[in-house]
Amino acid sequence: MSPRGVAALPLVLALCASATMAQTSPEWIRCVGGPNIAPDDQIAGCTAVIQSGKEPDGNLAIALTHRATALEDKGELAAAVADLTQALKLDPGAVYILTNRGVAYFQSGDYDRALADFNEALRLDPAASDAVYDRGRLYQEKGDLNHALADFDQALKLKPDDADALNGRGKALDATGDHDRAIEDLTRAVGLDPAKAAAFYNRGNAYKARGDLDLAIADFDQALRLKPDDADALYNRGNAYNRKNDRDRAIADWTAAIAVNPDYMEALHNRGLARQDKGDTDGALADLNEVVRLRPDWPGAYFDRGESLLIKGDLNGALADFDKAISLDATKPEAFSARAYAYEAKGDYDRAIDDNTKALKLQPNLTTALRQRGAAYLAKGEFARAVDDLTQATGLDPTDRYGLLWLRIAHAKSQSLAQDKLADFAVKLDLASWPGPLIKVYLGVMSSDQARQASRIGDDATVYGQTCDADFYLGEYALLKGDAGAARTALTAAATCPATFFERGFAVAELKRIP
Repeated sequence: MSPRGVAALPLVLALCASATMAQTSPEWIRCVGGPNIAPDDQIAGCTAVIQSGKEPDGNLAIALTHRATALEDKGELAAAVADLTQALKLDPGAVYILTNRGVAYFQSGDYDRALADFNEALRLDPAASDAVYDRGRLYQEKGDLNHALADFDQALKLKPDDADALNGRGKALDATGDHDRAIEDLTRAVGLDPAKAAAFYNRGNAYKARGDLDLAIADFDQALRLKPDDADALYNRGNAYNRKNDRDRAIADWTAAIAVNPDYMEALHNRGLARQDKGDTDGALADLNEVVRLRPDWPGAYFDRGESLLIKGDLNGALADFDKAISLDATKPEAFSARAYAYEAKGDYDRAIDDNTKALKLQPNLTTALRQRGAAYLAKGEFARAVDDLTQATGLDPTDRYGLLWLRIAHAKSQSLAQDKLADFAVKLDLASWPGPLIKVYLGVMSSDQARQASRIGDDATVYGQTCDADFYLGEYALLKGDAGAARTALTAAATCPATFFERGFAVAELKRIP
């Protein structure tokens, strides 16, 4: 966020202020700075000039401004403000000093003082393009996009080929959702300044927002070639890969971003979710623990960690996290639905029904809550209520094959099989992939043995889950056919599945009802 033109403008003033050799002395050369002069050397040069006792007030103001620039580069913002304030006492009303002090205030987060300095600079010189541009950046940072765009427009009227202003306006346009115009501005910016990493980064974000993921990745690649340690570019390239379902590359980029910034909460969060998607629950929990540490006031951190704890089988830990998420924000139906799932896994059907009811008050058409509440009613033996909920859930999502199986079971329990429409729905469903074979069994077009053979297709984790499915649903089918012995055997196996297997609790409840 360093000011623009500060190094060049004071140098011109310095060389014009006096014809003496002082302005071309080694101290002045170091004070003016440049790409090969380190901030500490620049500060030392300026300090020597300031303390020489040989310079008029105008030159001292210039030297103080240059020293402030170097101090800003080192992050010593209070000292920079002090130098610029002293410079203004020596050269009152100097627009370039006001602008640079505004930038120093901006960098330190004192937006009110920054805005006051930019406004004063522009009152004194309405054509001060740097002040207009920097005020636009300030408005952008404050989220005031209308004022930001107005300032960037004015900056470009004053300097039509200003790559910085084009970059700023492109970023602001992207934030308003006008991705096409944003890309136009940012393309002009990189054409004017091919070394501007920020413009490639911002155009990458605009392409990503527009859905052009390959173009976005190409821009993030270029931004990283120009600035290899840019954590934000790594993070957003990871997001683009993630949207392409390339989890490995996404995780690699987020890991690199975290290496640059170990407290990069968003990267830790996204990596945690991606690790969970890949089945790495322990890795996910490690990341989500860090997210909770960094954002203890964010309900989403507890919700996502609760989901991973649920998958791990730590029901008490999951419940504690869902409790915390709800205590921070009781307006999210998914939090109540997730907590209901954990209660259901523990066999606490009354609390599960209560939480699903709360979720449905917040979102009446939440199919997950309807299906879960219907299953809980089934477990309690309240079959008519189960049919009502599961019928509504199926009406909202007739492609939910598990929901159709639950509804078939509920109809059988409530003696209302005549109302069941599984055959009608099945015509439009993929019955070749799992759990399609189970639906075929209930329709009478496949044997239980054939369905069990189908459950053994896939990798180990897939087969394990499908085996639990087969044990439960084929056990229920055996009950429908009056084969209590086969039902007991299958449901006993289902009752040994992990606590997070949704059907496990119902298998336990069902076994208690079998004579």
